[in-house]
Amino acid sequence: MTDTSIGIGAANPGAPQGKTAGKTWFGHPIQLARLFTTEAMERFGYYGMRALLTLYLAQHFLFSDTTTTG
Repeated sequence: MTDTSIGIGAANPGAPQGKTAGKTWFGHPIQLARLFTTEAMERFGYYGMRALLTLYLAQHFLFSDTTTTG
């Protein structure tokens, strides 16, 4: 029987080594920064449109404040 153990670093030889290998963002992988930014901008757009719709309903259709805000 032959020894088939793999040495450290041999499992993924194309992986970056050095400073960029352990780069983190608040203890999380750096790719989560893009995900967080995307989600934050999506929420910003949603609540911004919701506020504009409330103003539009109140001014254009002359709805009361209680009707427009639910």
